[in-house]
Parts: sequence; C-alpha cells; structure tokens
Amino acid sequence: MADYIEISAVTISDRQRKEFSPKELLELKRSILSKGLMHPPVLSLSEDGYKLVAGERRIRAMTELHEEGLSFTYNGKAVPSFSIPYATLSDLSLADLMEAELEENILRADLSFLEECGAKARIHELRTGQNPTQTFVQTAKEIAVKKGKDPATVTSHSPETRDIQRAVLINRHRDDPAVQKAKDASAAQKVILDKMEASMRAKLATATKTLNTVHTLIRGDCRDEMKKLPDGKFDIIFSDPPYGINADSAKGDSKHFYDDSPDNAFSIYHAIISEGFRLTKPKAALLLWCDIEHFFNLRVYAAQQGWTTWRTPIIYYKGESGHAPWGRSGFVRTYEVLLFAVKGARELYSPGGADVKMFHSIRAERQEKKKFHAAEKPIWLLSSFLQMLGLETHLVLDPCCGSGPIFPAAHRHRMTVTGIELDEHYYNVAASRISALTSPEDSLDDNDEDSDLDTLA
Repeated sequence: MADYIEISAVTISDRQRKEFSPKELLELKRSILSKGLMHPPVLSLSEDGYKLVAGERRIRAMTELHEEGLSFTYNGKAVPSFSIPYATLSDLSLADLMEAELEENILRADLSFLEECGAKARIHELRTGQNPTQTFVQTAKEIAVKKGKDPATVTSHSPETRDIQRAVLINRHRDDPAVQKAKDASAAQKVILDKMEASMRAKLATATKTLNTVHTLIRGDCRDEMKKLPDGKFDIIFSDPPYGINADSAKGDSKHFYDDSPDNAFSIYHAIISEGFRLTKPKAALLLWCDIEHFFNLRVYAAQQGWTTWRTPIIYYKGESGHAPWGRSGFVRTYEVLLFAVKGARELYSPGGADVKMFHSIRAERQEKKKFHAAEKPIWLLSSFLQMLGLETHLVLDPCCGSGPIFPAAHRHRMTVTGIELDEHYYNVAASRISALTSPEDSLDDNDEDSDLDTLA
C-alpha cells in the first residue's frame, strides 16, 4: 500500500530531469483519468528528504491534473489535492520496481529504438517469469492498454504483436555493432535475419559437404592471411577494400559494418599492393576499387612497389541512379573508380575498350534480396573485367571478398578464386554463394542476367 506525500516535498535531481512532449504527457494524463494511476512513483528517503528514484513523468502528469482541478484515483481511492501516492525502494520487490520503470519507459517518446525494444522485451520477460504460458499477444495487449489503445484489436497477426516479437529478437542481439548501427527497429531486424540466414546456409553447406572445393574462402584479416599464402601463385588480384571515407559512420541502414577509417583502409590497401606483388606470378594484373580522393596516392604507392600503373582511373558508370550525399543541394554520384596496374608487361586477354565501363548498379528494387553488402558490385560487371584480365584455369585473389560476388563472376570463366573476409556475416554469405555454384553456366542466377543488369554502352 502506498503512502501520500505533497508534490513539493519530492526532490528531482537535475541529472534525472527530462523533457517530455505535451503529447506524451496528455496521453498519460488521459490514462490516469480513465483507469487511475497504476504504479506510484518510487522515492528514497535520506537525510535531505524524499528523492525521486523512478517516475518523473507520472509526477509531471499528476501535477498537471491537480493544477487543472481534475481528480484521479489510485487503488480505487481519490488522490488528495497536490499530493501523490508513492512507494519506497524497501516497499518494492525487484519485479515491482522493474514493472514501475517499464511503465514509465514504455510510453516515452524519446527512447531510441534499442531502448524501446529493450523495454518491451523486458516486459515480456517479466510476464513469462510470472506466467510461463504468457504469449506475445498477451504482452502486446497489455502494452496497448498502457498506451490507451483498445486491446481487443490486438491479434496474433496484428502489428502490435509482431512488434513484441521483433523487440525480443533485437534485444537478444543488442550487442551486435551492426544492430546498434541500424537506423530503426525494422532495419535492425533485417540485419539479424540476414545474418541468421547466411549462417544457416553456410552451416548447411558444410554439413552436407556441398561447399565447392575448387574455390577457397578464408576467414580472417587479409593483412595476416596474405602472409600465409605462397609466392607467385596468382594471376589476378581483384578486390574491393574499405574506401577509407568513414562510410561506417554514415546515417541510415547502409550495411557498412566494417572499419572504414582512412587509417584502416590505407593499411589494407598497402598490404594488398605490397604483399600482392609477392603473391602474383611474373606476369599479373591488379584491379582495386578505391575512392577518387585516394586514387593518386595509391597509384604512387603501387608504382613504388614495382607495379606498372595505368595513369588515370578506370570508371564504372552506374547510370542515372546513385547516391546524393547533399540531397537536392548537390549532385548524384553515379560512378566509382578502379586502380589498374600490371606486373611484367602483362597484356589483356580481350580488348579493354573504353576506360569508362557502363553497367547498371544492383537495382534498387532488388536490393532487399540481392544486395548483401553496401559496397557490393554487380556480378556481371566483375565478370566482364575478369574476362579481359584472365583465361580459364587462372587463379584470382580477392583479399576483401565481402559477400563473395567474385566467386560466381570468376566461376563462369572457369577461374579459381581465393577469397579472404574478416566479417562473420559476409563470410557466411560468401560461403553460401560458393555452395550454390555448380557448372560455370549456372554461376549467375536469373536476377543477374543481362536483362536485369543491362550494359548501357
């Protein structure tokens, strides 16, 4: 049973004070007027008097109700004017205190999606601890009531129920950096499901021994793993390392879940260029995707390591669609660049043609299914470069293979790839891609045909 205290006698520290929107306070006031106060604020008693532990929003709502001359109840009894019911820490069990805090948090508008998912997941966890048969629907109905909604509209297929299921899933993976970076709960859920699917497919491939043994996939940091590879083995190095433009700090669900700092990127580029010279045959080719800002520094470094470099970038033009970093205040970025270099005066095996290669990017409407990596390039684009650079039986090294589009691209030309990938999720996607390869003619699925990734030239 709670006691009562005058509102003016409660101390709220500056650290605790929060800003609440008029809308969320109005919703709570309506709930208190119609149903009464469900949980009293929690106070602690010290030499300085009563201090707030949890429930500032409830205190604010009750204060406004008193100021407006509106009466409300707690436990079926009217609350005295300009007083509030309260409980002390000693009065509450851990479950009661948790429920009071959740009551406060679940209706807050300033929670991040991770905080909101955590609150909803803890409500469901609390309820299942009290009742092992508790369903997601029951939890969703309870939260609907707290938000002043009609619980009768909540069913097993309603958005409120799916929201609880999603919250529980996200809360289990809340320590995953990729989940923390997601822009909202929907994006976080997709990240988790994508990883689970890739992991399942990789494990299935290993369990059934269907992982194609022609190609090699290595999990690790390419700067370490390349040192373990033998001298003079590869004909081609073709890779898409981090660009060093801090894409991992960009807003939105861009799937840049790797360290894209300039220092890390240059360390990787330098390792690929220098170590790659040792790993390649006397006549070999090097193709590296890079940002235009770093192209010239990388060209100089490659020349210093013994590579003969093409003076200007090779351009990949994606068509009219692309990224608009300034929105309507700027332009659309529709191209990416490649550093091209050779070792031992090596010639191309088919005409290189223009230094601007025009292929559609992975189409936006297909990204949810087909684009596993934010920086992923179309398989047909990679395939066209490999056709220029090599022949059947040639060996390709991709030190940053990401989700593995290099494998089907090379497989259709009967080339063999060694790929290295540090991230577990991308490694699993790449493994699943390898396991799906059969004959070279089957290495591109229907969604990668020319009709979908049309050459613009």
